[in-house]
Amino acid sequence: RSIGTSISVILGTAATMPLVGLFGGGDQQRGFLATAILFAGLSLIALFLLFRNCQERYEDQASPSFAVLPAIGEMVRNRAWLVCFGFTLLYFVRFGTMISLTAFFAIEVLGHPWMISILLPAISGTLLIAAFIAPPILARTGIRKGCFAACLIAVALFLLLPLTEASPPAFLALYIAASVVTSVTITGIFTMAAETVDFHEARFGTRNEGLLSAGISLATKVGMAVGSAAIAYSLGAAGYVPTAVSDTARETIRWSYYGWPVVLLALQALVVLAWPMERATRPATA
Repeated sequence: RSIGTSISVILGTAATMPLVGLFGGGDQQRGFLATAILFAGLSLIALFLLFRNCQERYEDQASPSFAVLPAIGEMVRNRAWLVCFGFTLLYFVRFGTMISLTAFFAIEVLGHPWMISILLPAISGTLLIAAFIAPPILARTGIRKGCFAACLIAVALFLLLPLTEASPPAFLALYIAASVVTSVTITGIFTMAAETVDFHEARFGTRNEGLLSAGISLATKVGMAVGSAAIAYSLGAAGYVPTAVSDTARETIRWSYYGWPVVLLALQALVVLAWPMERATRPATA
């Protein structure tokens, strides 16, 4: 799943603007609309194929019908699910801020627009690297310790980034290293999402995979939306004008690019400490 996610993000981000130009013919509004419709259609086909061909490997004996509100009440009392939801939400808030701010940062702060073509793909491309290195790391350390350490290492790397602004090679090396480390946690998220179901069954006697997964999926969407909106409001508050960028706007971009990741990664580290289970142990009861 991590590999599929990373490949799709890379292809999607790389193809978007060429498709906008192809469909829009100079009209970006029409181009973005057509591109969005194309992506939506491809997503619909993929979801249908999954529905048509995926078979359950675990047969849940519980009734497929259940009262939604009581089930949601159980879900929010599932500590594993709450940790996974919070950890995922914070990850995607950070992801949204980085995606939204990278182009502004490369142009206005670093003064090297060419770095956009490296910085943006690195955010998603390192997911592919992490898909291979994360499983053996997390299998050895466990989710709690592994993700906690990854978050702290990433915080340290982001704190060092401002010191390398004058050297593009050093900045890119440190940035890619930080992206790889943070991407390790996304593999941890996929594992946590699956294990919340086992924890739920141990506590409440039902699995409710669909409900629990939908809740985690919601965290990804809300996180991206919040992160992107936060950057838009920050730029607006700083009086950002593309044709005349003020020093205040430039400093807002600069410290947002470093500050948001540090704060959000630190919060992720705190949240994952509450993870109640590891592969080597049976689910806790609280």
